[in-house]
Amino acid sequence: MRILKHFGLMIVILLAAGLASAYAENGVPEAPWKKVCRSYGSGREFARDSAKYCLRHPQQKGCNHRAATFFEKCRFSGDFEKISARARARMLLVLALSSLRPVRHLDL
Repeated sequence: MRILKHFGLMIVILLAAGLASAYAENGVPEAPWKKVCRSYGSGREFARDSAKYCLRHPQQKGCNHRAATFFEKCRFSGDFEKISARARARMLLVLALSSLRPVRHLDL
């Protein structure tokens, strides 16, 4: 059990380091809530973009709160928490499964 904890922690550290380096190389992306509501075709599209942005953001809790507020303001349909949790899980799964490729070349 202890070995699994250390292994999990090591994977998280490696993923965070890879995301940090990709973030530094690509520059600072624009926050999804700085766009107009019409620029998103659906709430799912906004939730996916905001999950991607907030995963790279240092203050994830505040970032997710801003995204949820914008989701409600735009009156998108669906449950933001469920949609964004599913998007984050998919992104982390892609990162974990693609450990053979360098992280900076991934298209999230």
